[in-house]
Formats: sequence, structure tokens, C-alpha cells
Amino acid sequence: MYFYRETMEKNNLKVEFIYTTAVNYAIQQNKIPIIRKLNIENLSDNDLIGIKVKINCEPAFASNWVQNIDILPSNQYLILDVKNFILSPSLLSELTEKIVGVINLTISNNNNEIIFQENYAIDVLAYDQWNGIGKLPEMIASFLTPNHPEI
Repeated sequence: MYFYRETMEKNNLKVEFIYTTAVNYAIQQNKIPIIRKLNIENLSDNDLIGIKVKINCEPAFASNWVQNIDILPSNQYLILDVKNFILSPSLLSELTEKIVGVINLTISNNNNEIIFQENYAIDVLAYDQWNGIGKLPEMIASFLTPNHPEI
């Protein structure tokens, strides 16, 4: 499966996170987003004020992403648009073997206390590795190199 969907409830927050389970240089070059959906729902009877949503990766195959939210009203949800989550072309182009990485999602309140934290596993593939028929099979075309000197 190309996308993995996980819904978790912690500390009166319900978080739905849909992301790609593998990333490689071809995905970065074709500007395919690896985070497809991030919804946060406030299940409490109180408004959440001044929350911060952070996403970072280990290894650092993408830039850190931060979104400040002024208010998340009681029993309401937000659909966050995770734009500017930029994949690292240098790391992905130089990787010669697959490694298992992690996407870290952290939500903190206005006192900088963590109210939600979860880690999501992701395969970081070598620059010349295809993620297979089950995960974006059309990406195989990215490995054609008609301008290569040996051709």
C-alpha cells in the first residue's frame, strides 16, 4: 500500500495522519508529497489556544515543518495543509542503501508541554531503488535515462 493511515487519540486530541510509507530521490524530483493528510480534532470541552504542530524526520531526509495554530475550538477539527515539507535532494540522491526512517509528529500547547507525540516509520530508499508495483508503479519511468552517456 502506498499510503498509510493512522488515527490516534491522546490527551483529548484525535489526530489523523496519512503519509507515504516509502520515499526516494524519484519521489522528490517528481514533487510527490509524502504527507497526504493531517487532521487534528479537539475532543475536549475547552478551546486549545496557541498550539504548535511540528514534523521532523530522522534521518533528516526532509526539512522541519512547523505550524502555529492560534485556536482550536472545542469539539472542532482542523485540516492542515502540510506544504513546504521539503525533501532533501542531496541526502536522497547520495543514499546508496535503504534505511528505515521516522517521521516525528509533535503537538505542544502554549506552555510548550507536549500534548501529542507519535513516530511513523518510513522506508528511505536508495537513489536507484524503485518502491515497487504496490507503491506508485508509474514511478518506474523516473529511472529511464535516455541521455546517459553510455546510451
